[in-house]
Amino acid sequence: MSAHDPLHNLFSKRRKALLALAYQRCGSRTDAEDFVQECFARAMQLDWAEVGKPDALLATILINLIRDHDRRQFTRQWADGGSGLEARLEKISDQSPSAEQRLEHRQTLDRVIEAMAELPDKRARIFRMSRVQGMSYAAISHATGLTKKGIEKHIQRALSDLREILRRHDVGKRRYFPDKDS
Repeated sequence: MSAHDPLHNLFSKRRKALLALAYQRCGSRTDAEDFVQECFARAMQLDWAEVGKPDALLATILINLIRDHDRRQFTRQWADGGSGLEARLEKISDQSPSAEQRLEHRQTLDRVIEAMAELPDKRARIFRMSRVQGMSYAAISHATGLTKKGIEKHIQRALSDLREILRRHDVGKRRYFPDKDS
């Protein structure tokens, strides 16, 4: 193993990140571990003397392994008489919220919008710019003339105010904005 010690050290340092990447792509811890192990086995076969970005190469090897696996699985399903499309569509449809969940989300959103109407105008405006419109603090600063720290305080206070307003209206039924500790 002495010829591969630098690779072994790199792999030891990046193992957790590779596992996270594999798990994100395939959704199974067991499969993720298998993909990372196969990635290491393939990496050992390469000449690492001229590799400029070893982290990127390991990630590329891993992603290609997962893609190859998905292609083989899709082809196998197709050869067995199914297009594989049904299974993929079923997986996607399983992830979408039910009618009850959509209704609950809509009702929650309506309550948050009502609560935002109780915020001071400036605080509500800054909160909307950040959380609804997705503006950066730099863009908000440019639009309002406030500092980044001032914007952070307004958003923090808006969240705190909204949390309190919603608790008052719903008497603790749900936690819309979890505290930092939770």
